[in-house]
Amino acid sequence: MGIRQDIQRKNIHHYLRTKVHKLDIGTLFNKKQQIVIYGCGDLGKYLCDDIFEIYDILCFIDNASKAEMYHNIPIYSSFSLDLREVLINSEHLIVIVTPVWDFSNIYNYLMSISDKNEILPVNLLFTALEMGIDFSKYRFGSIYDEALRTMLHSHVTIKEIMCASSAYMFLQYLLLKDDWENTYFFLSDVFPNKLYHRMQAIGINCCKTASYDKEEKARLFDCIRLLALYASVRRLEVYAPDGMPEDVYFSRDKFTVLEDGTTNYLPKYVNRFRFMLPVLGDWQNATVYGYNQYAKKIILTGRLSIPEVIKDKVEVKNLKSLWYAKNEGVKEKILELFDVPIEDIRKYVKDGFDYILLTQPMKTFVYSFTNDEQLTMYKKILNKYDCSRVLIKPHPRDDFDYKNAFPECEVIRSDFPFEFFYFLDVPLEKIITIQSSAAMGLYPKEKVDMQFEYIKMFDEDLYDELTDIYNRS
Repeated sequence: MGIRQDIQRKNIHHYLRTKVHKLDIGTLFNKKQQIVIYGCGDLGKYLCDDIFEIYDILCFIDNASKAEMYHNIPIYSSFSLDLREVLINSEHLIVIVTPVWDFSNIYNYLMSISDKNEILPVNLLFTALEMGIDFSKYRFGSIYDEALRTMLHSHVTIKEIMCASSAYMFLQYLLLKDDWENTYFFLSDVFPNKLYHRMQAIGINCCKTASYDKEEKARLFDCIRLLALYASVRRLEVYAPDGMPEDVYFSRDKFTVLEDGTTNYLPKYVNRFRFMLPVLGDWQNATVYGYNQYAKKIILTGRLSIPEVIKDKVEVKNLKSLWYAKNEGVKEKILELFDVPIEDIRKYVKDGFDYILLTQPMKTFVYSFTNDEQLTMYKKILNKYDCSRVLIKPHPRDDFDYKNAFPECEVIRSDFPFEFFYFLDVPLEKIITIQSSAAMGLYPKEKVDMQFEYIKMFDEDLYDELTDIYNRS
């Protein structure tokens, strides 16, 4: 009882704080919104006093109340047939839950009666009010609104959030976890579309940002903030690269950073990227990729030397060991999800393709970089190799036509991470790349032809730091 009273006191304090700052809960929803208040104690009555003239409050839910009415609004027990009728027959109903210590049980019970209603913990509303989020804007259409509805309404209890900007990052999470059913995946706009659609097809809870105009961008980021509040209220674990604009909004108190290529190993390079992070209501300037006080753990594969500044919170995982630890059924599910063309790979091996070129999307580094310049660069790199033995695996964001440029080579167009070659023990004589992180730390250095000199032409500081750390690793 002490814990419940303490939580209720905090919520009443939170409510009073909104009143002191003259924030009006009557601005959160569309006018005449139909509302049910779960709990007719002090906080439930305070809410009702504020909004009963603005919104259509259909009833209270309270199993302990001795009264039958408040402001001429009926008070039903949770087992009342009248309540069931209200929940089932209302078109778009919001249930505000004041006893948030029991939110999960209340949520599950109300959803068992009707799964079409919004069920929101009251502290989420107070925080949204303080952050200036207008719930009335998020009734339809937004992809993140859809995500919030899924998290609130799904028959699956969401326990973790995973933000991913690449197929490789998504793969890391699948290898780290035995169960993905209770995870919601937020995928950035550069995440491979085909992989996203396969995730949807097999029922993985996920959404993906898209290109949007300035107004839509602002709206989506408001939704992200709201989702971050939900994650904090439910104390969800969050896994993210800590470098996507989307993921900096999520709660920092249980935040685990996943490896994002070589970037995590380059402290000087990382220091260039700073975001304003919302921490405990204050906006603070901080570095990303785990180089801040809010990221509690960083999971790396040890591809390069781990910088001293983050060493204390790094946990090193061997991806191949994680792959071998999975049972055959899970491995098959992962291979199918990533659409790994195993038969094609076997044919390439049989036909003598034992060199592989891992390309880079050069236009993401240098916007003025032309196709002709890219062709010249890769011709120079491949000049010393027998192209009849070269397999080209383009970066997912590299749309250059390699088959036309290098007809002797085979081109494998698929969004699966290169790490699968390593997991499946595909025999490779040489891995050729400019700076692909996939080639680092997996194979002996003598098998890797790292063409760092091409980085120098667009970023000399990155070249210096990367070559130094690579040579020391």
